[in-house]
Amino acid sequence: MDMIFEVNKEEFVRAIKPSVEVATKNTLKEFKYENLVTIKATQDKLALFAYGGAASIISPISDSNFAEIDYKCEAEGNVTVYADDLFTFVSSTPSEK
Repeated sequence: MDMIFEVNKEEFVRAIKPSVEVATKNTLKEFKYENLVTIKATQDKLALFAYGGAASIISPISDSNFAEIDYKCEAEGNVTVYADDLFTFVSSTPSEK
């Protein structure tokens, strides 16, 4: 089964930004994990993992540290994606009213 979760888009963009920056800025040249972010969804939170060679970050994302994220998990799982693609995709999706 695929990972399925819902979040407030604007708050999610704000929440993923530090991980995207670690994965894409000031990275080691041709580093194996450059521009990659792993997203892990559990019932109570998301966690983003990024390592650019010079720095790493684990970002927990939940209603307790992003009050307006409105996180809901339907199916737990994890996936590794290109950080810049994630940020571009999430930023470009329409917001629900």
